[in-house]
Amino acid sequence: MVIRMNLNRPMKSFWKTKIRQPSRKSSCQLEQRHVFRLLSQRAFNCKSRSAFQARNANFKGPEKPIESERLLYQGLEISESKQFALGSSLATRLSTDRTLQCTEFDDKGNIVARNVEIKKSDLVNKFGILSRDLRKIDDEHDFPAILVRESTILVNFLQHRALITYKRVLVVHLGTPNTGINYDSSFMYGLQGKLNFGISQHSNLPYEFRALETVLVMVISELDVEYQKIKTPVNKLLDELQHDVSLEKLKQLLDVSKQASAFRQNVQRVRTALHTVLEADDDMAAMYLSGKAAGTPRQEADHTEIELLIENYYDASGEIVDKADKLLSDVEYTYDSVRSILDSHRNSIMMLDVQFSIAAVGLGMATYVVGLYGMNLINGLEENIHGFSFITGGSVIGILGVGIFGLYKLRRVRKIYSMHGMHYDRRHRTKN
Repeated sequence: MVIRMNLNRPMKSFWKTKIRQPSRKSSCQLEQRHVFRLLSQRAFNCKSRSAFQARNANFKGPEKPIESERLLYQGLEISESKQFALGSSLATRLSTDRTLQCTEFDDKGNIVARNVEIKKSDLVNKFGILSRDLRKIDDEHDFPAILVRESTILVNFLQHRALITYKRVLVVHLGTPNTGINYDSSFMYGLQGKLNFGISQHSNLPYEFRALETVLVMVISELDVEYQKIKTPVNKLLDELQHDVSLEKLKQLLDVSKQASAFRQNVQRVRTALHTVLEADDDMAAMYLSGKAAGTPRQEADHTEIELLIENYYDASGEIVDKADKLLSDVEYTYDSVRSILDSHRNSIMMLDVQFSIAAVGLGMATYVVGLYGMNLINGLEENIHGFSFITGGSVIGILGVGIFGLYKLRRVRKIYSMHGMHYDRRHRTKN
């Protein structure tokens, strides 16, 4: 008798049970399960210890957790915060390792470094600021701002970025050396001349105020120049649209009006940044860097010089905002005028169409009557010598009657519509 054994099935089940792929669970779940098991074990140990102490009153067990448990908890805390700490340190390192192209001026207004690459970490250590403060002068940050720190003033206005101390100015260039501000630009010459002039003429303004004033002068000048560049084509288009309205001119007016709106928004941002500083007495007092370096810091209410300086350019920016508003109002008024002209032309075309429709109705009625008598049927007027005159005269009178009646109704409708429009305009003006 031969006994046959099926070896495939046992071996298959064996490989399924013995060589099994491990379950893919996250380390966080495993650590939570391990902590839960440890806490349960500790609770059980505490209950057992309390029961043992109840039976043995003289026994004094350890009040602190054992060393292995403490190390396990410490390792668990490190493992949970490891990813966040690593990510934050990496992000900080990447942000501070970036370089900025800068030009540095000394306390006498001379350029000591031209278009040099400086790491952000070096700027943080050199000027005593935080790494997040450098975001105000990044290429991605387009909002104007004046940031006051203990020994540094960070300035960001349009394309002018600078770090100002009581004895040095670091101008940050935007973009590459070919596209950014170079040291021989008007801004660099103006800054160098202002700093040298203050020393030679013994100006009462501190070094940091003269540097800040140079930045504000350049900003206001550039805004004024940009306003003139926008104003010229806008006024030209407005004059042309008063005589001739075309689609191409309307498209051009739309483009320049968008430019004017963007310009007005930029000027308003500059004005808002200056207003923010004027509203903060502590920031204005902290801007006296030379006094703090000399050991005589200003009180919070003692900031007359810097307040007058910033207020002067705040008013100048306000004038440019008013000019931009007036320019936009002229564009809007022109749009309304063009819209009224187009509406008038459209209404004239519609009235002409209605008049032709009324004339067509009168002619249609006359044609209907003529068609009735034009049929080859006996109607009793064939032998009448006045039949032709009667039918023709009646048709003409019918056409004129329909036309006069239609025009009368049309005029009445126009009168009612115009009275309604005047009443609406008067009510709208009263509400405003």
